Amino acid sequence: LETADDISTEVMGQANMDQRVVDRADEDKQNMIKKMMTTLKKEKGLVDVGEMMGLKKAADTMAVDKEAEQAQKEAKAKTKKLKLKVEDKETQEKRRQERRLKLQKEEEKSRDVNRKDKEKRKKRRQEEKLKKEDRKRKEAEEKAREAAERERKRKKLEEERAKLPTVPLFSWGQSKESLRISVNVPNLRVEGLSVVLADDRVNISARDVRNRLYTLDFDLREFVVPSNSSYTLRYSEENPLNPKPDGVNINLQKTVVHRWDRLAHNHSAVKQYMRKDWVQDDGELEEEKEEAELPSGPTLKKVTAAALEELTAMHP
Repeated sequence: LETADDISTEVMGQANMDQRVVDRADEDKQNMIKKMMTTLKKEKGLVDVGEMMGLKKAADTMAVDKEAEQAQKEAKAKTKKLKLKVEDKETQEKRRQERRLKLQKEEEKSRDVNRKDKEKRKKRRQEEKLKKEDRKRKEAEEKAREAAERERKRKKLEEERAKLPTVPLFSWGQSKESLRISVNVPNLRVEGLSVVLADDRVNISARDVRNRLYTLDFDLREFVVPSNSSYTLRYSEENPLNPKPDGVNINLQKTVVHRWDRLAHNHSAVKQYMRKDWVQDDGELEEEKEEAELPSGPTLKKVTAAALEELTAMHP
């Protein structure tokens, strides 16, 4: 076996050489036959059936080639169609992508428009809020100005009223020998007080802590004795530990000891400011009966003793 294995190459080479010799002899034989057949066809006008079969075979081969070419064309057309389909798909995908991008841009634009609208509405609301606050502030300032103006007018009116003399309220009572008058001046300022007691007249001028002027001036019904008459300050009872003056108490001695029917000569002029003090009044005094009613009124003038002496001197 080892020897056969070693000579296998030489055997195969010899076999191949022998086969080539046989093949060459066959080829020369066929060429000789072919040459002879060609000569006979030319001389006798014969037709080679094999050649005819070869032509038919060639024709069939050409038909097959045409079919193959047609199939190839159809395959190319299909391939082209497939390519077109692929291209169509790519185009469609590209179009879809472009449409998606367009939709995204439109959506972004819409969001941007909505955002701007929201910002505008927010800005408008803020402006309206600021306008409303400004309007409220202006209204509050206007109300404050009006209140300040009313307060200024009120203070001015009070100051004007303070400059005008005010008749104070007072009460009076009497005994057989004297008259007691209590004049009310709230928050009396002592340094602004002036009291004049004449034989037939009482005059009081006073100011309170706001410098408001109080004036009481009237003629007495009858005569009094000024030298035996006096006045004292009246103090409030609201704070006993720190009393403050709130009026004047006046004590007048009558010239003629008897009961007066009224305090003032012109009673109607001071009636609205005056009241009767029944605590200071001696209720046991009997009312005197007069034979004639004495006249009274704003046109009557009281004649004093000095005026009577002057009148008798002028008309002896």
